[in-house]
Amino acid sequence: MPTVILPPTHPVASLSPPAASPFDRLTMTASQQASLDNLIAHFSDPSLTVAVPSSSAVPELCKPIAYTERLTEGEQFWLSEECFLRFLRATKWDEAQARDRLAKTLAWRREFGVESFTREYLSCVLVFWALLLSVGGAGSTSWLA
Repeated sequence: MPTVILPPTHPVASLSPPAASPFDRLTMTASQQASLDNLIAHFSDPSLTVAVPSSSAVPELCKPIAYTERLTEGEQFWLSEECFLRFLRATKWDEAQARDRLAKTLAWRREFGVESFTREYLSCVLVFWALLLSVGGAGSTSWLA
């Protein structure tokens, strides 16, 4: 007899929605909003190119890429408003530092070919870490040696 898969049930109507993010657009100051808008405008420029390091610490694992390239569709998708907010909050709303860190992160993602990771590759990595790190009782972790 075939297995019947039922659609997921809807959440209980009495549940309230989650609280708004502390950095919701409605609660941001004018200077924070300006920093976010400037960062979005900078990375939305179609002529923007991101530098890629010419040498790599682990050359056999890294994908060779030209020194600078325009943003790919995947990178543009990754650069969401939430991503910009994470980098701005991490730099205490220092716009120049956030822009620099984002550019370096994009270069790192290109150097190591993050967009080309396949499901099979990631599952192997997860299995490796699952074997290396086991979770003990009461949430403690113990390293296997």
